[in-house]
Amino acid sequence: MNPSIFNPWGYSAVLFIGLILCVFIGLQLGKSSRADGGSGALNGAVFGLLGLLLAFSFSGAGERFEHRRADHHHLRDS
Repeated sequence: MNPSIFNPWGYSAVLFIGLILCVFIGLQLGKSSRADGGSGALNGAVFGLLGLLLAFSFSGAGERFEHRRADHHHLRDS
C-alpha cells in the first residue's frame, strides 16, 4: 500500500483512542444507570460467545498459515 495513504501507527493510535473513549462512555453509562446487578447471566453469555468467536478466528488464521506454509515448502522443493 501507499505509505502516504495508510499509516499503521496513526491507524493504531486512532483505534486506541476510540477504545479508551468507548470504555469511558460505558463507565459513565454504567454509573448513571440504576441496575440491580442482575445481569451476570447475560454477561456470561456475551463473553462466552465472544470467546467462541475469538477461538474460531484464531483457528481459521492458523489453518490459513499452515496452508500457506505447505504451499511455500511445496514450491521450494520443486
